[in-house]
Amino acid sequence: MKYREIGKTGHKASIIGLGCEHLDNKPYEQVQETIDAALECDINLLDVFMPGREVRENIARALGTHCKDVLIQGHIGSTDINQKYDISRDLPLVKRYFEDMLRIFGRIDFGMMFFIDSEDDFKGVFETGFADYVLKLKRDGDIGHIGFSSHNPHTAIRAINTGLPEMMLFSINPAFDMLPVGEYVFDYYEKGFGADLFRGIDPRRTELYQLCDKNRSASTS
Repeated sequence: MKYREIGKTGHKASIIGLGCEHLDNKPYEQVQETIDAALECDINLLDVFMPGREVRENIARALGTHCKDVLIQGHIGSTDINQKYDISRDLPLVKRYFEDMLRIFGRIDFGMMFFIDSEDDFKGVFETGFADYVLKLKRDGDIGHIGFSSHNPHTAIRAINTGLPEMMLFSINPAFDMLPVGEYVFDYYEKGFGADLFRGIDPRRTELYQLCDKNRSASTS
């Protein structure tokens, strides 16, 4: 397995990580088999964005003593009220879900501010007590580093330029890259990606990737 440095965090992650969404609502035996296979392949990065308690507990149980050997990426603001997956900026609710994750795993290496796509998302994170809570988590040692997830290059650039995040989780694939910045990618999951949308990579996405590369280079110089 090859490993790469993650920005300014000082950590090296396997170039193949394990996104654990497919383990949601699966029996423990399947979770154990998947985690064991990942560890055998020397995968050391697990993304656990799912808000359900059972899947989180199953992953932690399957890792056992190996939990200290992997990097856990947990998301702040992911909830499932009434077993319905959702995004929340309501601080008491956000705290309840994330602090339950801390109870399960003990510590989260990468605390990801969840799903910053729209203007409302940006304001809900950076113009409320949400970002202050995330900073407190880092100060208290509950998370090692602050990151965020996004699908929108314009909003992602704004988030990076606040100076708060140390890392970003961003979807890179041809369908997303060639959507205009103003389009909401998840609107196209049901209606499909028509050929008329694809006019070449949006310049704003190029700008985002260049900004990330600049910050990465600065962190290693």
